[in-house]
Amino acid sequence: MKRHNLTLIIILIILIAVAYFIMEKPGERFTKEPKSFISLDSANIDKILVNNQFGEVQTERKPGGWVITKPLDYPASPFKINSVLMQLTEVELISEATHKKERFAVYGIDSHSVQLQIYSKGKLQAHLIIGNNADNPMETFVKRFDEDIVYLVKGPLSYIFNVPLRDWRLRTIIDLTNNNPQEIIFRDKKESFTLSFTDSLWKINNTIIDNDLVSDYIRKLSPLETDFFEDEQVQLPDMTFNIMIDKSININLYIIDEDRYYLTTNQNPQIFILLKSKAQSLIRTKNDFLQ
Repeated sequence: MKRHNLTLIIILIILIAVAYFIMEKPGERFTKEPKSFISLDSANIDKILVNNQFGEVQTERKPGGWVITKPLDYPASPFKINSVLMQLTEVELISEATHKKERFAVYGIDSHSVQLQIYSKGKLQAHLIIGNNADNPMETFVKRFDEDIVYLVKGPLSYIFNVPLRDWRLRTIIDLTNNNPQEIIFRDKKESFTLSFTDSLWKINNTIIDNDLVSDYIRKLSPLETDFFEDEQVQLPDMTFNIMIDKSININLYIIDEDRYYLTTNQNPQIFILLKSKAQSLIRTKNDFLQ
């Protein structure tokens, strides 16, 4: 009886071992030392094409900086581009996950995967299929387009590349960081008043205004960033509020609904969408500065 139990235990151990290797748990076979998964020089990368669940986005390096060229023409976010370029040069191979095609979907390698194409000097340098994150969010399962092996690599590639178009776009509407406004005019249907910087003091007419109040307001415009973009043709409602800075920057706000405002500016033909809290932080009355 004891011998029978011992035999069953041995068989069970063997079956568990076989099942372990068949299941190929993520990251089970680690390389001794991490090594580069793709060899790229970020200084030479000049085009990045991403196709994910949100659609296709193409960004290109131009003389004036990075721009989005598909599905529309718009400046790209320097922060996003710098993050992408840094990540692409730091992708390290951790292990092979599987070479069995029937198991690719387990790692998120299927028709819904993110496809990433990277070009350098006009030539395709890397074409990757990005799958799921591993248990460690800083690791991702990836397959080279022309190779039937899924790898585990270092880097949160899914988080970086499986994002909507708006995450690639420059969100800045205006930026007064390097400017020192001398005049700000506020208008709505009820009143119009002007903040003027004269004799090193901010004033409304001849009344001196607390400099900190004005400085706090200017910081809201340094920079002012949008929450969303309106890319459809829309009929703007009646203007709610107008801000004119140094007679050169004109900002208009329009109520959309109880949660959002449209914003337009003479600096950009794009229509922006601000959430209520941000939009209302720009709206001021004369009494707000005379307190």
